[in-house]
Order: sequence, then structure tokens, then C-alpha cells
Amino acid sequence: MAEVASAARRPTRLSATVQWVLLGLLALSFVSGLALWQAAPDATKNDPQSFFSETPSNGKSGWLTAARLVHGAMNPLLCAMFGWLWQTHLSGGWRMRANVWSGVPLAALFAGLILTGLFLYYPELIGASHDPAARQTLIRWHVWLGLALPAVLVGHLLGAWCWAKNLQKSD
Repeated sequence: MAEVASAARRPTRLSATVQWVLLGLLALSFVSGLALWQAAPDATKNDPQSFFSETPSNGKSGWLTAARLVHGAMNPLLCAMFGWLWQTHLSGGWRMRANVWSGVPLAALFAGLILTGLFLYYPELIGASHDPAARQTLIRWHVWLGLALPAVLVGHLLGAWCWAKNLQKSD
């Protein structure tokens, strides 16, 4: 009976299916982002624009194009996921004051990734169309935020686990 009571007191808990879908999307985005990040120095050594063109001149066009397509395809899915989580999971967690210490940084990190990705794709939105230094700064921030994502996500999951255990003890 305590398990039912705990579940009733955890309306923001994501189902196992939703958790696996979210983790799968994040994993695809993370792995494709790592591939792009690792390819960037080689791809930009001779021709900085080749990395962003359709046919890179670095001889790695097959897997690089695939990584770029996967990473780009994840953008609308992850934006939709973030919006859905904001409406359901984040707002409910905020009202309950559950796991806020890790949820706020995770939400800020997601927002930062979305914004830096948006500005990399549409640099004219911030007046950086012809500014290589601004583009490099955006890339650096996007990479740093992306590399921080697994640690912050694990922190949030551990926090949720601890919160649930404490809730179970109080039942």
C-alpha cells in the first residue's frame, strides 16, 4: 500500500517508456555531437567552411554527414521534448519543490543547448552571420553544455531516486 501512496504523491514521475525514449533521443544527440566535435579540427584545418558544407573536403564526408544529419534531426525532437517536459514534469516538480536543486540546472542546460544550437544554425538572429569569433564562441559554449549534460542528468536522476526513497520512508 505504501508503494501506491508514494506513486500518488509523485505525479511528475515519468513512465519507463517516456524515460527510455528521452534517454534514447539524448544519447543519439550526444553521440552525434561528439562525432561532430571530434571531426571539427580535422575538417577545418585546410578549409574552415568545409565542415559546414554538404561535401566536406576532409575525406570523412560519409560518417560526418550522417552525424550532422542525426544531430540536426534531434533538434526539433529535443525542443518538443523540452516543451513537453516544461509543461508537465518541470512545472509539477517546481510546485512540489521536488528535486529542484538538480532540475533547475538541467532545465537551464537544455535551454542553453537549444539557444546555442539555434544561434549556430541561424547566426543572423544575433548579428553573427559574418563573425567567425562569435561562431567559435557559440560552438565552444554548445560543446561545453553538451559535455556537461550527462553529469547533470545523472545528478538529476540520483536526486529523484533519493527523493523517492525519502518519500517512501515517510509513508
